[in-house]
Amino acid sequence: MFLAYRLFKLLSVAAALGGTLAVCAVERHEEARRIGLRVAVPGLCAAWVFGFLLAYETSASLLSTWILSSLATSFFALQALLFSLGRAERRRTGSIVALTLLLVTLALMVWRPA
Repeated sequence: MFLAYRLFKLLSVAAALGGTLAVCAVERHEEARRIGLRVAVPGLCAAWVFGFLLAYETSASLLSTWILSSLATSFFALQALLFSLGRAERRRTGSIVALTLLLVTLALMVWRPA
């Protein structure tokens, strides 16, 4: 199951990053909102689920610095993305903040600082 969880976590993170990138790139606000709510947000939520499953499977401590930091940055990325989808005039800034926070989260998950 470990490899399946890792694969689905990777796909979930890819959906979250791809959806957030698409929100930055799309011209019309309605399209950005649809992509954000149908791709990026579910991708991020699935990444959380599979992350917890991976932590359970590997008996990793949920109080590790990198896990708590990843949870915090991904939560703020979700909030920034949802904030940006609320109004057209704040979409670009909010989605760039969300993308930056997601990249920080990805870096924390890859390098796992102590």
